[in-house]
Amino acid sequence: MKKKKYGRSIGRKTVYGLIVLGIVMIIAVSGCVAFIYQRQTLDNFQDITSGYAKSAAEYIDGDYVKKYAHSENKKAFYNDPYYKEVQKYLDTIQKNTGLAYYYVFIPYENDMEYIWDSDTIHSAEDLNQREGYMEGGKEFVQKTFRKNPKPGILVGNEEGIGQISCSFYPIFDSDHNLVALAGADTTMEQVKVRLLHFILAVMIPVLTVIIIAILAWYRYMKKKLIIPLHTLNSVSKTMALNLKEDMDVELDINTHDEIEELADSFEYMNTEIRDYIHQVETLTSEKERIGAELDIARNIQDGMLPQTFPPFPDRSDFDLYASMKAAKEVGGDFYDYFLLDDDHLALVIADVSGKGVPAALTMMATKILINNTALSHSTSPAKILEEVNKQVTESNRADMFVTVWLGILEISTGTLTCSNAGHEYPVIYREGKSFELFKDKHGLVLGAMSESKYSEYTIQLEKGDVIYVYTDGVPEATDEEGKQMGMDYMVSALNNMPSTDPETIINEMYNAIDDFIQGAEQFDDTTMLCLRIKK
Repeated sequence: MKKKKYGRSIGRKTVYGLIVLGIVMIIAVSGCVAFIYQRQTLDNFQDITSGYAKSAAEYIDGDYVKKYAHSENKKAFYNDPYYKEVQKYLDTIQKNTGLAYYYVFIPYENDMEYIWDSDTIHSAEDLNQREGYMEGGKEFVQKTFRKNPKPGILVGNEEGIGQISCSFYPIFDSDHNLVALAGADTTMEQVKVRLLHFILAVMIPVLTVIIIAILAWYRYMKKKLIIPLHTLNSVSKTMALNLKEDMDVELDINTHDEIEELADSFEYMNTEIRDYIHQVETLTSEKERIGAELDIARNIQDGMLPQTFPPFPDRSDFDLYASMKAAKEVGGDFYDYFLLDDDHLALVIADVSGKGVPAALTMMATKILINNTALSHSTSPAKILEEVNKQVTESNRADMFVTVWLGILEISTGTLTCSNAGHEYPVIYREGKSFELFKDKHGLVLGAMSESKYSEYTIQLEKGDVIYVYTDGVPEATDEEGKQMGMDYMVSALNNMPSTDPETIINEMYNAIDDFIQGAEQFDDTTMLCLRIKK
């Protein structure tokens, strides 16, 4: 057997699996940590920017905002001490905190008007300059430009900067009227930088722990699984090569788990397989011996059946042919024919119940009894069967029985005297007509009751007539589906014969059986005997 090559070992697969597991764990942990930290950072930035917006709103006097709004003399206000003070305040806070924008504006329906805008990181908007809202800005302004604003944060995109987060807080005048909003913006880049730093700070120790855990687990798996499996593989090969030798297999595996249990099973299996091989060798030897003895028995059985054809070369008044095919090595069917004198020919066909050696032994004994009784006593088939039945019944300890059809032909007249002990109906062919079943009277089978009586009948055969007798293996031939050939099929096959020559009839009937069964295994012997009157 060609050795199959395997691409990867369990050890290598285990390493790859642990690496994939580690990568999945790192990605999962990183994702969870990043998601949680980002939410916390955004909340912190909301608190920070909201705090700066509130500080500016509380620092700025709303009355001045109304003064600077819609101003036509911007330059004068740029030099106004209070304007300059607030501008310095916003610039200083922005510079020291890293805010992207720090500003004050008056909101309108579709845009806003800047009053102050810090000028530290990015270019500032001029006093009274108007600008449209970013996406979502209008709605967010409506939530915060009120006496009791709802805290929140607006995240949007700013051209040239990217994502920013904005917080607003309302500014009131001395009459506590809403006049403007203070805004504080920060870029999301700061959030991403902080997030990256945090992930690196967390993942380095996490990655270290995972790598150590993977190495420890692999070392454990190698000791508890991979090495024991290699040992089992090696021992199984040794076991396969030495099965016929009385060599015990001992596996030094002490994992105290299913692997050790598997090793014990290997040891047990090795012992059981060796015992089984010894039993098979013994049985094979015995089978070969029995097979040889059955071959001898088959040869003996074949030798007891007359197989020389034509059987009487010097006789020109009839043709005779017979054949038997056993379903097993030896069978229980038999046929016989012999001359009682120059004018009387005995024809016998019989079927012993059962199969194999017991049936074959009964068959040989019955054949000898019929032959001896017919030659010694009478030309009456009924008397012969009665005498033979007594002898078979007296010695029938195995409860075997025999069906027999016995006919004695008076050659000079063509009169065939017959007796039937439970056997199949004979088939008669009349010259120029067709084969037909001859439904004769059946007596009891031989071996059942010692005092059984048998009747006999006569058939007048003329030139060209044929008698065909057979055992039940012919009509009961069975195909793969369990369907039997049957009497009608058998008689139809006989009527389709190309010739009424006895040898041709029997050989063609075997062909018809083969066509019907289509290779299906048969469990009954098939035996036939055929006689044709020539003159």
